[in-house]
Amino acid sequence: MFWSLALLVARPWLPWDRYFFDHNLRWRHNRLPAQYPLIAHLSLGEAELNQWTTTREEYDGLAGLVSGSRDQGAAVIVLDLLLTRGKDSDFQGFWKEVYGHPDVLLARSLQETPRLPGPSQDQGLANLQRDDDGIFRRYQLYYPEVKLPSLALAAYLKVQGLAPDAFRLGRDGILEVVSEQGKPPTRFPNELYFQPRTAWSEAGSDIQFATPDDVQTWQQEGDSKFEGKAVFVGYVASGVGDVGPTVLDPSYPKVGIHATVLSNLLQNRYYRATSWPMRVGGGWCCLLLGAGAGRLLGRLNPLWLTLACLPVWLLSASHQSLWGSWLLPWVSWGLTLLSAIWVTWLWRQRIWKWRLLAMQASADFQNPLIFKTLGSYLLVEKLGEGGFGAVYRAIPAQTLDQSQVVAVKLASPSACQSPEYRKRFLRESRICRSLNHPAIVRVLESGEQDGLLYYTMQWLRGRSLRYWMLQTHSPQEVGTVLLPLVDAMAYAHAQGVLHRDLKPENIMLEHDGPQIVDFGLAFDSESTQMTAPQDVMGTLNYLAPERIEGVAHDARSDQYALGVIGYEMITGSSPFPESSNQGQALAWRLTHDPVPLGQRLNTDSPLILVIDKMMARNPDDRYATLQEALLDLQGAVGEDPNKTLHITVQG
Repeated sequence: MFWSLALLVARPWLPWDRYFFDHNLRWRHNRLPAQYPLIAHLSLGEAELNQWTTTREEYDGLAGLVSGSRDQGAAVIVLDLLLTRGKDSDFQGFWKEVYGHPDVLLARSLQETPRLPGPSQDQGLANLQRDDDGIFRRYQLYYPEVKLPSLALAAYLKVQGLAPDAFRLGRDGILEVVSEQGKPPTRFPNELYFQPRTAWSEAGSDIQFATPDDVQTWQQEGDSKFEGKAVFVGYVASGVGDVGPTVLDPSYPKVGIHATVLSNLLQNRYYRATSWPMRVGGGWCCLLLGAGAGRLLGRLNPLWLTLACLPVWLLSASHQSLWGSWLLPWVSWGLTLLSAIWVTWLWRQRIWKWRLLAMQASADFQNPLIFKTLGSYLLVEKLGEGGFGAVYRAIPAQTLDQSQVVAVKLASPSACQSPEYRKRFLRESRICRSLNHPAIVRVLESGEQDGLLYYTMQWLRGRSLRYWMLQTHSPQEVGTVLLPLVDAMAYAHAQGVLHRDLKPENIMLEHDGPQIVDFGLAFDSESTQMTAPQDVMGTLNYLAPERIEGVAHDARSDQYALGVIGYEMITGSSPFPESSNQGQALAWRLTHDPVPLGQRLNTDSPLILVIDKMMARNPDDRYATLQEALLDLQGAVGEDPNKTLHITVQG
């Protein structure tokens, strides 16, 4: 399917493009400007053919028309006649009037034209190009293989008073006509699509039409009807094969095409085909745009998009295929766009089914929540369960892409019966979504669906800080981990959020740094009617003394917990004695202080001093804010908190 799209892009000109070009031209031709007024057509129809019984009479009559046109003040006389009939003796009078006269332009063919001498400056090619449907749309100005201009280009040079060779053809297919020295050249595409304003008839046309009888009458009256004009002389009788179909007229004289192109050149109004690189480039842009749209649709069927856009696209293609002077392949581009959307969408649906079948082979269907969609994600595996809920591994439901795995925390239905727990769960998801820091777990979605409260957070592949603390680490390594934690909580405090349950189990170590999780006890400015900040909740070893005493506390209680975590990371043990009796442990905390870290290690290194100050019993003896602690910690560690960390997490 991809190669079929590539082929469509590589050959973007289709019959449908021509159809819309023709439709557009018919729709707007009467809005085009009037044709160049100094062009006339002296037509030779059935009457003239019947009047001239011999070729000698015919050529003598043509000589008389040339002489009459010259008497009427014609500036240029273009003879679209190939002179293939008759004997050489029939041309004596004719040659006397036309050959060697600078105001006469003779037609020549790419095929042999024996009556004419070799190619000269007073000749132009009369050959025309038909498209494969037999219609004349295109016109070539210069034929490099024979080094001759077309009749229209040769007439243009004469009308402009330029030398017959005052042009050059570039490699890019652009013809440059050089006028006066110092002026920029006039540029034309060597192959253009001519712009007929009307059908070839006197009604509505700006070209002056005349017959041999008209010329004779004007001569008798002494008028100068052709003054300063380019007069095209040619047959218009269908029997001699000098008419052909154009977009606007099924019987358009070929001499009229040369006259129309001359008008287009003089007014600089014509259509140019887009170049091959431009057509292919536009096609590839449509291909990429369609592929992107197909990806964005996900599981949505693109049929509704196709039906909605098709009328707009058809109307646009009908009236915009001629954009300015460019002929654009809107249909090819539109088909490329729609094909890319459908191919991409169908391919992704197939991939989606393959992935679903692969996961169903190892799924635990005894759990009714497996393969349930919550928000944008599909639950695929239960990771763990506690008294208040469970955590599931999930992937995007639209793509089933295993590389975009997330974790979904799901509140148990029984716990949701408690208004207090329900408020706490919603508060946790709201607080996490409001925080955006590299060291704080990101919550992607949250909500309630089918009676289930949930929130979706980024997938953490590392292990908890507690596991990392089982091994001995240097103070520099400890500072490297502690620094982003302090920076993250300084950011949270600036947002008005207290964590209130900081401990190694709520810190996950990823390869790019630590991540603070579990804001279940967090408190912010919107939590005044829920858990009050003086309520004693959390893990005893990480509670600040003021929290144990039940007095009001602030952000400095989180600072104390971070100090305890830093203490444990350096020493490998808690600053408080272990006790299986909760009451004894609580009594010890109320009456004793731990041995300062500097005294225990017999050192006064900057890192140790920072940790000891964070663990001061009196909140006033700690840092006023974690931002101040962060500055001292940066000086002690010599690290930038925004630096990307690379932490070795074993296991």
